[in-house]
Amino acid sequence: MASAGGPLIVATLAMGVILALVGMTTDVGLIFEGRRQQQNAADAAALAGASSFPDAVQAIVRARDWASRNGFVDGEEGATVTVTTPYKGDASKIEVVVEKPVSAMFTRVLGMSAFSVTARAVATKPNAGLNAGVFALFAHGGSCSGDIVMSGGGNTIAGAVQANGDLTTSGSSGSNLTSLTGTVGCVCSLSSDNNTTITPAAVKGAPVDWPVYYTTGDFFCTFGGLTGPDVNLSDGTYWSSVTDPGFAHTLKPGVYCAAQKITGTLPQVDGAVTLVTGSSSGRIDISGGSTVLHAFTSNHVLAFSSSTDTKNAVVLNGGGSQWDGIIVAEVGGVSITGGRNQGGTAAGVLGAIMCERTITISGGASSIQAAYLPNPNDLGGASSLVE
Repeated sequence: MASAGGPLIVATLAMGVILALVGMTTDVGLIFEGRRQQQNAADAAALAGASSFPDAVQAIVRARDWASRNGFVDGEEGATVTVTTPYKGDASKIEVVVEKPVSAMFTRVLGMSAFSVTARAVATKPNAGLNAGVFALFAHGGSCSGDIVMSGGGNTIAGAVQANGDLTTSGSSGSNLTSLTGTVGCVCSLSSDNNTTITPAAVKGAPVDWPVYYTTGDFFCTFGGLTGPDVNLSDGTYWSSVTDPGFAHTLKPGVYCAAQKITGTLPQVDGAVTLVTGSSSGRIDISGGSTVLHAFTSNHVLAFSSSTDTKNAVVLNGGGSQWDGIIVAEVGGVSITGGRNQGGTAAGVLGAIMCERTITISGGASSIQAAYLPNPNDLGGASSLVE
């Protein structure tokens, strides 16, 4: 005779199996939900990061910020957010990997307290690397007045060049050829000698509008004011007590403003600064060899002049100096005089030069490496997910 308790035992075991299946199903659901949240965060962070190209540093900062906005902060609550750019050697791509354990509920009885979940996304912005597609030199002008003039051997321009007026280049024979590598265009006349190489060949075409247009309203003054007196950076007033190794002085970080002139003879001076003038006579004139200045503001502008001087609204003069940022003459012109210092280091700009009238590069051995401004063929181009 069968035991009366047999069905009860079977029912109890079946109930246990059912509860275990329900529990595992619930935990699997939690895993999928956690994975979905992490993937959304990774996608958003990668897209946000790519939108900041060609500035790789800002791309990483922005990617982490968007991961945080979606609830994943690196090092908090077991989360790990890894951001990589260039990705596989491609400066136009950024990878975001989000990892965070998902706590188990019912499967804890089986000794599983959490499940490791990882999401990954790769985004790109076409032609966004520091390459030939990003503006290095831009002269806006009008009626053939936005000119670019380069003279002296050994100048190298890596990036897009656009003159809505005339483009004139000349170099020196031998090993000191002037080279332009990138998309080069002009509207009016093109004059180039045998000591200049332009790759690909320059193209005459229609005028191009400002890739980015700045005004004095884009800046908040740290020192001085847009209606205030002249600023002389070489008089010692603005030198920091902290001096970087290898430099005679370090400028206090901030935005320096004046109505008319900002000047300075600054040999072996470094600093994170943005220089802004606010009137039609507001020139910026900085000289001194081996000076290293970086843009202070997040828009990467190093110098912004409102001067109407057609050639010298902004003047940077110094062998072996390095200027990191965008140089803007809103209605005037920009003059860069470089040349090599005794150590053989070329003066250079990592960023861009934009003006209304004339860009003049003279002295030889100046290097302009495009950064920060958009690709001329991709203005307003959107980032997109590729993996």
